[in-house]
Amino acid sequence: MLAGSLSWYEVEYACHSPGGERWFNMQATVHRGDGAARVVVQHHDITRRVLSERDERLRARLLDEVDAAVIATDLEGRVTLWSCGAQALYGWTGEEAVGEPLADLTVPARFHDRMDSFVRHVRDNNRWEGDLALQRKDDSRFIGLVRACVVCDDEGMPVGLIGVSVDATERVEAAGACERRGTI
Repeated sequence: MLAGSLSWYEVEYACHSPGGERWFNMQATVHRGDGAARVVVQHHDITRRVLSERDERLRARLLDEVDAAVIATDLEGRVTLWSCGAQALYGWTGEEAVGEPLADLTVPARFHDRMDSFVRHVRDNNRWEGDLALQRKDDSRFIGLVRACVVCDDEGMPVGLIGVSVDATERVEAAGACERRGTI
């Protein structure tokens, strides 16, 4: 830098201490003025951000390993998170799903008018679980076992909903066959 080949430099680095892992961002810039050139160096503690990003990546990988669809929405029902399980179950990619109304991606059109009351029920009761008629991207339909709950921020205010769903068609059909035969 003093030789003039760089005017700015930045690096993030870990620093291990007895208190645990710490992360810093170092920025260096050349300060030229009267006299010799100088380098101004700043260090910023970015431990919180780095650990938070690491946690977020771990959570995302864990969600993608779950053999179920995990979907989060905002309070208006627009998708904010679409797991790999959701892609496998419904056929939509995360890029296609995020930002779209959940009902448009998962519920047959004839049930769209019921989604507002469903969301209201989840918000009023903090959770809901049951079977729903659902639809894939290719318009094929199935019965899904859905568990939904409210997600709150640090102050306890609702910020969205999260749901987990699996294809329960075989279970529902088997239960119906048992009922028709009079068996358990």
